[in-house]
Amino acid sequence: MKLEIEIPDKYAAKLDDIEAVEPTIRDQIEIEVLQQALRLINDTHRQLQQQTRKNGRVEAESDTTD
Repeated sequence: MKLEIEIPDKYAAKLDDIEAVEPTIRDQIEIEVLQQALRLINDTHRQLQQQTRKNGRVEAESDTTD
């Protein structure tokens, strides 16, 4: 899977300036952003699982009261 992030033009221009003196900046950014993106994915997935379990319990309880 490939994940692409688009940044506003003003940051792209700044990034170009930085790359002129620090050619590895994109790799450094990728490493930092990837960690945050994976954490966000994991947290959101965990919340979705908890919500699904909670909704399943609510449905099961309502089925038993019918």
